[in-house]
Amino acid sequence: MAAVHEDVVEGAAALLDRVLANGPLAVRNALLAVDAGLSGLEDGLLTEASLFSSLAGSEDMREGTGAFLEKRPARFRGA
Repeated sequence: MAAVHEDVVEGAAALLDRVLANGPLAVRNALLAVDAGLSGLEDGLLTEASLFSSLAGSEDMREGTGAFLEKRPARFRGA
């Protein structure tokens, strides 16, 4: 049973590392959209659309796009 617990903890830690490698603004907004979606799909989708548009002019979005095009890791700053 302990081995199963360790596998779950290791899997959760790996998933957390993958999430945290993304832009902090985008991660925050994704969590907000998921939370809004718990009260209904329409609420979640409206929140997601609004939050996405708020990121369109962010430095992190420009950095992420530039890093993708330049095939390099992004250096997000949360701005």
